[in-house]
Amino acid sequence: METENENKRIVEIHGIKMEVDLQYAKRIDTYRVGDPVKIMIKDYSGYKARPGVIVGFCDFSENPAIEVIYLEDSDLKLLTFTSKSEAEIAPFNDYEMVFSRVDILAKIDRSIQQKEEEIRTLQSKKEAFEKHFGKVFANEMVS
Repeated sequence: METENENKRIVEIHGIKMEVDLQYAKRIDTYRVGDPVKIMIKDYSGYKARPGVIVGFCDFSENPAIEVIYLEDSDLKLLTFTSKSEAEIAPFNDYEMVFSRVDILAKIDRSIQQKEEEIRTLQSKKEAFEKHFGKVFANEMVS
């Protein structure tokens, strides 16, 4: 059984002491660009928690937003978090940290290398097509 004193706490903010009734207290989180966060995103099977980092704030007059880059599997995605989003954000605890700046940059570099390889492969296919099949389609207009 809780007593009245267990529901109240003294807090000091800039030298001003206040007694706060915890039954009616509302938590307010402060975020800055670069803060690690957890996001809960709704998908077809429910909600999934993902690690992310706040990268910006959009001060729209009607619907302010927090921009979060997050990891989904090994892919980086951007979430524009608003009051209408089917997602939630919460601070990331130190013990939950699953990636670092170096990890993220390495993932981005790997993604760039994969895309560059896809471009090289497509260019090779185009060259092979033009070399071996160009004669068959010589009478067609090329756009």
